[in-house]
Amino acid sequence: MINAFIFLFLLIARVAFVEASAADVEELEVRQSVDCSKADYGLQFLRAYQPVGIDHFYTWDGIEMAKAISDSGYLSEAYQGTIFSTQVSGTIPLYRLYNPTTVDHLYTTSTAQKESAVAQDGYIYEKIAGYVYESDVCDSAPLYHLYSYAGTDNFYTIDEEEAANAAAHAGYTMVGTAAWVVPSSG
Repeated sequence: MINAFIFLFLLIARVAFVEASAADVEELEVRQSVDCSKADYGLQFLRAYQPVGIDHFYTWDGIEMAKAISDSGYLSEAYQGTIFSTQVSGTIPLYRLYNPTTVDHLYTTSTAQKESAVAQDGYIYEKIAGYVYESDVCDSAPLYHLYSYAGTDNFYTIDEEEAANAAAHAGYTMVGTAAWVVPSSG
């Protein structure tokens, strides 16, 4: 009887090891298919805040940011790492949507969320804001997504402390990780 238990234990342990190994191999294959040589060529993902409409706006385009500041009253804030203006190996589109009723920008990598926001929530699809990583590759950092129900504002940051502070003191709720971006040193 003891031999049967030992055999069963070893069989279960072997199956668990094989399943874990398969998942590790799949993750390794994804990581190996990403070309990190372009990671240093991203553009700063600029952030601005509009205090009247309570909206955060993000773009890699300096001219677009200058127009938002001069024409719409946005205030420049810290940039949020780097993203790509064109698709490079291992990146996916980051969609930008805008809701004119609630004065809110939404950024998502999910096509389903993009389509749902347009069909059901009053958002207008504006464009692909840039290209980001889908997972933690190339020394990337999470772009945290928070939402304020009171201010109807989507807020994104790579700063974990800033995210925690916004959730604890500014009425934001953590939604999750919107994407992965390369932190920039400049």
